[in-house]
Amino acid sequence: MDVRTPVLEDAGAVTRCINALSMSDSGFVDYREGELAEEWADADLSDTLVVEDLGAIVGFLRFEDDPPYFEAYVHPGSRFPVVFDLLIDRVEAWARDRVRDFGAPLTIETDVANEISRTILERRGFLHTGTSTHFVYDVTGKIPPLDPVVRVRSYVEGDDDALFHEVLASGFGDDWDEPPSAEFIAAGRKTFGYSRDLWLLAETGGRVLGALQGFEQWVGSSDVGWVKKLAVLPEGRNRGIARALLHTSFHLFKERGRAKVFLGVENENPTGARSFYERIGMTQNGTQTTHR
Repeated sequence: MDVRTPVLEDAGAVTRCINALSMSDSGFVDYREGELAEEWADADLSDTLVVEDLGAIVGFLRFEDDPPYFEAYVHPGSRFPVVFDLLIDRVEAWARDRVRDFGAPLTIETDVANEISRTILERRGFLHTGTSTHFVYDVTGKIPPLDPVVRVRSYVEGDDDALFHEVLASGFGDDWDEPPSAEFIAAGRKTFGYSRDLWLLAETGGRVLGALQGFEQWVGSSDVGWVKKLAVLPEGRNRGIARALLHTSFHLFKERGRAKVFLGVENENPTGARSFYERIGMTQNGTQTTHR
């Protein structure tokens, strides 16, 4: 088993490795064909590693230093435990180097979506700190009509920046961990699949009470729309606001030719979101656990 820095010609094989894992975990792909090659064309790959076994790329690991971040993938058809352990060894070594550089403790946190990875992390002493559930909605069939009582409109760039951020932040409450308004809006607009029509605001009685942040597609899956954030102010809950926002987004995604819509929710969510998503017809599509 060989660990080395990749070259541009490896981009296709790495994409297949990454997508094989994401398909196994969720049924969706993370990278579009050619996307990784575009990212690597002018990139410094010195902080990127691939694992090769019998001539095939079976693992991928990438680091960033500011802020400290890593992502790791293992092909599900490989010697998974061996490759995953090897990658986590590298992650822990990298973290120890960062501690020396920063002169302060550093916590390793990672999300995984399969039982083998969870078992290995827990064996290595990682603690399970949270679980989120993935939901999908099939928009190829009939979608419920829009609620005439709740007015849903698209966000207006510039005019609605502060309002959109405020409604999401207030709706999430203590769980909101995003940057200030200007930075949050700018980052969202730069995200692949951004369309202002999919950022929605819902109002009733002349007041905006909910917001939804949607994107054209979920990572590399061109037939899957993505609801990244959905929030309703406390005073607007149980009044059909979230339902109106989601149904509107379902219609918009269907018009764009999507087959499904994807979203995730933390299991500890105190608003009953998981049961709500099930009531409106969404189906569970796996779980993701956080470990540190």
